[in-house]
Amino acid sequence: MMEILSNGPLNILVDQGRIGHLASGVSRSGPMDSLSYELGNAMLGNSGEAASLEINNFPFRVRFNETRCIAITGALSTSRIEQKRHAPWSRLTVNAGETLVIEPPQEGRCVYLAIDGGIEAQQILDSCSTDLKGAFGGFGGKSLGKGDCLRSSTAGRQATVTPSSLFDPELQTYWRALSEAGTTVRVLPSAEWQEFSEDTKERFFTTPYRVDRSSNRQGYRLAGTVLKRTVKRELLSHGIVPGTVQVPTSGEPIIQLVDANTCGGYPKLANVIEADLWKLGQLMPGHAIRFELTDIDTALGEGVKRRAWFEKTATQWR
Repeated sequence: MMEILSNGPLNILVDQGRIGHLASGVSRSGPMDSLSYELGNAMLGNSGEAASLEINNFPFRVRFNETRCIAITGALSTSRIEQKRHAPWSRLTVNAGETLVIEPPQEGRCVYLAIDGGIEAQQILDSCSTDLKGAFGGFGGKSLGKGDCLRSSTAGRQATVTPSSLFDPELQTYWRALSEAGTTVRVLPSAEWQEFSEDTKERFFTTPYRVDRSSNRQGYRLAGTVLKRTVKRELLSHGIVPGTVQVPTSGEPIIQLVDANTCGGYPKLANVIEADLWKLGQLMPGHAIRFELTDIDTALGEGVKRRAWFEKTATQWR
């Protein structure tokens, strides 16, 4: 059992998300940064679907009523157990009665807290992820608040571990790029690709955008070069998925994210490839983002490469 000691409107329970229900009008939900979520569970030997905490409001405080092993991944944030500080991306043991505090990140948006064995929660439509729009899943369909108690699973519990930081060199490269020049994500052409001029598409790929302050888990509004279509016609609402880049009447793109609606009528210029979606989860308002055009073979190949790297890294940690 662990007790939340701080409030946070976007501190929620997540697992891999509701895969396969978009056609029924149910958002995917789940982690904004799926890679950090998956690696946190891998550090503890959990299953890939184990429930974890996604933390977006800091400092985050939680008291453990039993000794547990934990892993902290995601945004670069120091943590402390009682008065002892620990580096980002650490695997630690928290003793019964001790309080864990996760400090505001030096870089990035959200931190993931994984518990050995995972966190117990009711599954709704094959997932226990929190859907804040629909007010279901997670901890009663809401954000975690002071006094809320979560029960950790007894299945797959690990022995206590020696504190260690497991920050991979490949991840260090990403964080360095994010802090220095923003992040680059690769995209494929989407449904209305042909309705934008070559000049407009060139500007889309050659000028950076910045994440607007009005962004959230549903989507990132981007400030930057205005994009215009070459045709004027009303569109029926079509299906959209996390990663879809839509262009509203203002001309400034919107990237759909994990809590996005499942259909929309704005023109769809591009789609961020699956292998790069995790990067979007760590962008803060003001962060720069660039787009790079790719092809379907490269997109599929990058997905295979990411999975192979993940399996290699998880095996090394285990």
